[in-house]
Amino acid sequence: MKAWMTAALAAALLAAWPGPVQAASQGTPAEPAVGQVSTPQGTKAPAPQGTKPTQGTKPAQPAKPPAPPPKPGSREPGRAGSFEVSAQALWLGAASLGARNATLTPNQSGSGGRYTLFNSSGELAASPGFAATVGYHLTRTLAVEGEFSYARPPVRVTVSGDVENAEGVSFDGENLAQYVVEGSFVAHIRRLSFSRGRGRTFVSAGVGYRREVHDGNLTIDTGQVYHAGGGLKYFFKPRARGFLRAFGIRAEARVLFGVGGFSFDGENTQTFSARGGAIVAF
Repeated sequence: MKAWMTAALAAALLAAWPGPVQAASQGTPAEPAVGQVSTPQGTKAPAPQGTKPTQGTKPAQPAKPPAPPPKPGSREPGRAGSFEVSAQALWLGAASLGARNATLTPNQSGSGGRYTLFNSSGELAASPGFAATVGYHLTRTLAVEGEFSYARPPVRVTVSGDVENAEGVSFDGENLAQYVVEGSFVAHIRRLSFSRGRGRTFVSAGVGYRREVHDGNLTIDTGQVYHAGGGLKYFFKPRARGFLRAFGIRAEARVLFGVGGFSFDGENTQTFSARGGAIVAF
């Protein structure tokens, strides 16, 4: 009886006593398995390389390079290397053609020299016309222009001083067709620009060839014409795209000096012109 009780007590003590495996599992942390990362408690292990980010986060985007700034004035009319074309109505002022006397040589000998039958003078009356101009800007200030103009002024004749004391009379004769081709230098006065550069004043000077055709093409006179003048251009808002850069208006006044050509006395002529119309910048 005592032996059986002793054996049962020994078995109970052995069951209650902790072994080496239980002590290792309860008292000390387990070693990590191969391929795992050991981290302290309360922290998260970093994601291995090559894994996708968790939901709720966005991947970093590469920064875009800044766009190049637009070239200032690249679309503005009047820049160096740009063209302008204009069509204008013009008003050509009257121009004196000089005077010439009608004389007669007497048949009687010894009666003296020639005597005057009457006096005549003429002028080119004021008339409308048109002009077309093409310009090229060498710089923002200086430009060159080529122009063609046409007008048909009437020739007005005045007869006076008749030998028989007749009253003087004036009448319009033929219409003289004038064709003029000119070249000009144009200087823009930038200090006098307005409306943020859309309005520009300028002065011009040039020389041209003038061809005058009489009615029926019976007679043709040629000569030169010189001019000096000034005016202004105004461009509306430049276009952001397209071949045409801007539309606008142009007005100009000129003083004209004619050398050669048709006249009563062979002298030079002086007159003026005023013009205005539309202009297109490219």
